[in-house]
Amino acid sequence: MSTKGIELQEFNKKKINNVTEELAHELFKKLTSIKTRLAEEKQKKHDEDARLAAEAERKRIAEEAERKRIAEEAAAKKKAEEDEIKARLAAEAAEKARKETEEADRKRIAAEKAAEEKRTREAAEAAALAEKVALAAAEEKKKKELLALKALIEANTSNQKEIITTVTNAIVTGIEGAKSQAIQKETERKKAEEAEKAREIAAAEAKAREIAAAEAKARALAEAEEKAKALAAAEEQEKARAAAEAAAKVKADEDARILAEEQEKARILAEQEQEKARALAEAEKLAEEKKTREAAEAAEKLRLAEEEAKKERIAQELLAKKALIESSKSKQEEIITTVTNAIVSGIQGANTQAKQKETERELARLEKEKQEKQEKARLAAEAETKRLADLAAAEEAERKRQEETKRLADLAAAEEAERKRQEETKRLADLAAAEAERKRQEEAKAKRAVDQQKQSNIISKTIEVIQQGVDGAQAESNERIRLAEEARKAEETRRAEEAARLAKEEARKAAEEAARLAKETRDREEAEKARLEALEAERLAKEAAMKATIAKQQELITGVTNAIVTGIEDAKVQAAAEEQEKARERALAEEKARERALAEEKARERALAEEKARERALAEEQARAAAAAEEQARAAAEEEEQARAAAEEEEQEQARAAAEEEKLRLAQEKLSLEVITKTVATVNSVLVATEAAVAKKKADDAAAAEAVAKAAKEAAEAKAAKERDEEAKQLLLKQAAEAKEAEEKARLEKEQADREAEAKEQARLEQEAAEAERVRLTEERKSQENAQRGVITTTLNAINQGIEGVKRQVEIKDNERKELEQEKARIAALEHEERNKQRDTVTNTVSTSVSTIKAGIDGAHEKSNALIMNAKAAEAEEAERRKEEAIEAEKALAAEAEKKRQEAEQAADAAEKTRLEQEAMAAEQASEMKRQEAVKAEAAQVKAEAEAQAQAVRIKQEQDAILAEQQEATQRLVSNVIDVLKQLIVIPSVQPVPVTYSPIENAGEILTRSLFTLDNPTIDNNNMMILYLEKCDGKIKLRRTSNVIKNKDKPAGFNELKPSDLVTLFESFQQNKNVNSMRIGILFSDEKLYINNDIREFASANICEDGIDFDDGKIH
Repeated sequence: MSTKGIELQEFNKKKINNVTEELAHELFKKLTSIKTRLAEEKQKKHDEDARLAAEAERKRIAEEAERKRIAEEAAAKKKAEEDEIKARLAAEAAEKARKETEEADRKRIAAEKAAEEKRTREAAEAAALAEKVALAAAEEKKKKELLALKALIEANTSNQKEIITTVTNAIVTGIEGAKSQAIQKETERKKAEEAEKAREIAAAEAKAREIAAAEAKARALAEAEEKAKALAAAEEQEKARAAAEAAAKVKADEDARILAEEQEKARILAEQEQEKARALAEAEKLAEEKKTREAAEAAEKLRLAEEEAKKERIAQELLAKKALIESSKSKQEEIITTVTNAIVSGIQGANTQAKQKETERELARLEKEKQEKQEKARLAAEAETKRLADLAAAEEAERKRQEETKRLADLAAAEEAERKRQEETKRLADLAAAEAERKRQEEAKAKRAVDQQKQSNIISKTIEVIQQGVDGAQAESNERIRLAEEARKAEETRRAEEAARLAKEEARKAAEEAARLAKETRDREEAEKARLEALEAERLAKEAAMKATIAKQQELITGVTNAIVTGIEDAKVQAAAEEQEKARERALAEEKARERALAEEKARERALAEEKARERALAEEQARAAAAAEEQARAAAEEEEQARAAAEEEEQEQARAAAEEEKLRLAQEKLSLEVITKTVATVNSVLVATEAAVAKKKADDAAAAEAVAKAAKEAAEAKAAKERDEEAKQLLLKQAAEAKEAEEKARLEKEQADREAEAKEQARLEQEAAEAERVRLTEERKSQENAQRGVITTTLNAINQGIEGVKRQVEIKDNERKELEQEKARIAALEHEERNKQRDTVTNTVSTSVSTIKAGIDGAHEKSNALIMNAKAAEAEEAERRKEEAIEAEKALAAEAEKKRQEAEQAADAAEKTRLEQEAMAAEQASEMKRQEAVKAEAAQVKAEAEAQAQAVRIKQEQDAILAEQQEATQRLVSNVIDVLKQLIVIPSVQPVPVTYSPIENAGEILTRSLFTLDNPTIDNNNMMILYLEKCDGKIKLRRTSNVIKNKDKPAGFNELKPSDLVTLFESFQQNKNVNSMRIGILFSDEKLYINNDIREFASANICEDGIDFDDGKIH
C-alpha cells in the first residue's frame, strides 16, 4: 500500500473517530439534558405537590384555628351568660334569704318585745295587786286592833268611852285619810307608768323607724352593690369577649373566681348586717329589760317607803293612843301602857323582820331573774350562732357537692364521648386500612401482570434486535424505528383498551362494593373470599402462562440480555413500588383527612352535648335555688310557728300564774274575812294571828314563785328539747347526704379509674401497632433500597460486559478488515477504487446514522415535550379541579357547620326559655337526626372525593406509564444506534463532562475579611459563625447563622484557622462528588480564628432556594 493510501486511510480513520467522538459527545449531552430536564420536571412536580400539600395543610390549620376560635368565642360567650345568670340567681337568692332573715328577725324581736312588755305589765299589775292586798290586810288588821282596843277600853272603864271613841274616831279618820292618800298615790303611780309606757312605745316606734331607715339604707346599698356588680359583670363580660381569642377559658375562670369573691363579699356583708341587726335588737332588749328592772326596783322602793311611812304613822298613832290612855285612870294606865308597848314592840319587830326578809327575798328574786335573763340571752345567742353556722356550713357543703357532682358528671360525659370517638375512629381506620390494603394488592397484581406483559414484549423485541446482526445496521435501525412506532401505536391501542377494561373493572368493583356494603357481614365475607380465590386463580394462571412464555424465550437470551432484562425488571419493580408507596401515602393522607373530618364532627357533637349538659345543669341549679328558697321559707315559717307556739305557751303560763295569783288573792281575802269575823280577846292572840298570816302569805308567795319558776323551766326544757330534736334531725339528714355523696363520688371515681385504664390500654395497643407498622415500613424500605442497589450494580456490570463484548467484536472485525485490505493491496488498480468506495460508504453511513440519530432524538424530544406538556396540562387541570372541588366541599362544610351552629343556638335558646324537658328531648332527637344526616352526607362526600382522587391517581399513573414508555423507547432507540456505531468503529473511552463550579479565589482571605475583623468592637470573644454550603446546579450557595458560646474557652473540636485550610477545604468539597452539602463553624476567641468543619450530607433547609451565591467573593 502506498503512502498516500495509508495517509488517506489514516485521514478517514481520524475523520471517523472525530465524527464519532463528536456524535458521542452530542449524544451524551442530549441524554444528559433529557435526564436533567426530566429530573427537573420530576422535582418541580414534587415541589408543586409539596407546595399544594403545604398550602392545603396551612389552609386546613387556619380553618381549624378559625373554627376553634369561633367555638371558643361561642363557649366563652355561653359561659359568660351562664355565669351572669348564675350570679343573678345567686344574688336574687341571697337577697331573698337576707330579706326573709330580716323579716324573721323583726318578727322574732317584735314577739320578744311584746312578750317582755306583757310580762313587765303583768308583773307590775301583780305587784300592785299584791300591794293592794297587803294594804287591805294591814288596814283590816289595824281595824281589828282598834276594835279590840276599843272593846278593851269600854270593858275597863265606862268613863273613858268618850275619850276612846274620840281617839278611835281620830285613828279611823287617820286610817281613812291614809287609805285615800294611798289610793291617790296608786293612781298617780299608774298614770306615771302609763306615761312611761307611752314614752317607751314612742321610743320603740322611733327605734322601729330608725331600723326601717337602716333597712332602707341597707337595701339601697344592696341595690347599689347589685348595680356595681352588674356593671362589673358587664365590664368583665366585655373584657372576656375582647380577650376570648387569646385566653377565653382563662378569662372565664378568672371572671367566675371574681364573681364568686363578689358573692362571698356580698354574703359576708349580709351576714355582718344581720349580725349588727341582731346585736342592735339584743342591745335594745337588754336596755328594755334594764329599764323594766329599774322601774320595778323603783316601784318596789317606793312601795317599801310607803309601807315604812305607814308603819311610822301607825306607830305615832299608837303613841298618841298611849298618851291618851295615860291620861285616863291610873288603874288602866299600866294596862294600856303595857298593851301599847307590847303592840308597838311586836309591830316594830314584825315590821323589821318582815322588811328584812322582804328585802332579802326581793334581792334574791332580782338576782335570779338577772341570771335567768343572762343565761337565756346567752343560750339564745349561742343557738342563733350555731344555727347560722350550721346553715352556712350546710349551704357550703351543698354547693361543693353540687359543683363536684356537676364536675364529675361533665368529666364522665367527656370521657365517655372521647372513648366512643376513639373507638369509632379506630373502627373506621381499620376498615379504611383493610380496604386500602385490598385495593393496593389488587392494583399491585394488575400492575405486575401489565409489567410482565411489557417485559415480555421488550424481551422479544430485544432478542429480535440482537439476532439481526451488524450487517444491516441502517436498515435495522429504520426497521426498529418503524417497529417502535408500530409498537407505540399498538401499545397506545392496548392502553386504551386496558383503560376501558379498567374503567369497566372499576365500575364493576364499585357495583360490587355497593352490593357488599348492603349485605350482611357473613355474605360480605363469603363474596370477598370467593372473589379473592378467583383473583388468585387468575393470577396463578397468568403466572403459569408467563412462566411458560419466559421459559421458551429464555433459551434465546444471552448473558447481556439477561442482565439488561433484569435491570429493566428491577427498575420497573422499583418504579411500581415507588408508585405504590405514593398511592399508599395519598391513601393515608385521605384517611387522615377523613379522620380529621370525623374528629371535627365528634368535637361538634361534644360541644352540643356539653351545651345541653350545661343547660340541664342550669335548669337543675335553678330548681335547686327554688328548692333552697322554699326550704328557707319553710324554715322561716317553722321558726315563726315556733315563736307563735312559744308565745302561746308563755301566754298560757302567764294565765296560769294569774290564776294562781287570783287563787292566792281569794285565799288572802278569805283569810282576812276569817280574821275579821273572829274576836281577838287578847293582844297575844292578835300577835299570834298576825304572825300566822304573815307566815301563810310568805308560804303562798314562795309556792306561787316556785310554780312560776317550774313552769318557766318546763317551757325552757321543752323548747331546748325541741331544738335538740331539730338539730339531731338536721344532723342525720346531713350525715345521710354526706354518705350518699361519698358513695356517689366513690362510684364515679371507680368508673373514671376504669375508663382511664381502658384508655391507657387502648393507647398502648395503638402505640404497639404504630411501632409495628413503622418497623414494617422501615424493613420494606431497606429491602427496596438493597434491591435497588443490587439492580443498579447488576445493570452496570451487565452494561460493562456488553460494552467489552462489543469492543472485542469490533476489534475482530477490524483485524479481518485489515487483513482483507492487505490482500487487496497487491491490486493497485483496484486499491484507489476500493478506497473511494469505502470512503463513500463510510461517509454515507455516518451521515445517514447521524441524520437518523438526530431525527430520532428530535422526535423523542418533541414527543417527550408533548407528553410533558400534556401531563402538565392534565395535572394542572386535575389540580384545578381538585382545588375547586375542595373549595366547594369546604364551602358546603362551612355552610353546614354554620347551619348546625345556628340550629344548635336556636335549640339552646328554646331549651333555655322553656326549660321543659320534653322540648329539650325533642331538640336532642332533631339534632341527632340532623347529625346522622350530616354524617351520612359527609360520608357520601368523602367517598365521592376518595373515588375522584382514586380516578385522578389512576389517570396520573397511566400518564406516568405512557411517559416512562416513551422515555424507554427513546433510550432503546439511542442505545441501539450507539451499539451499531460501536460495532462499525472503535469508540475511544470518553469521560463525561464534569460539572464545574464557580471558583472561589482566596477563600480564606475573603472569610477572614468578611466574617471577622480583629478591631471590630461589636463582636466579643464568644461569637461563633456557622456557614451552611450546598451545591446547586453548578453554583455553591450558602447561608450564615450566628451563635453564642457561653464559656470563655474554645470548645472541643475547634482548631486554629489558616487561609490555606479553607482553600483545601473548599477544593475538597468541590471535588467530592458524593457530598453535596457542608457545614462550617468558625469561632473568634482570644483574638484568633478557630474552625470546626463537617463535610457531610445533612437535611437541606432550602439553601438552594433562599441561599446566596458565593461567586462575588463576599458574604452578605
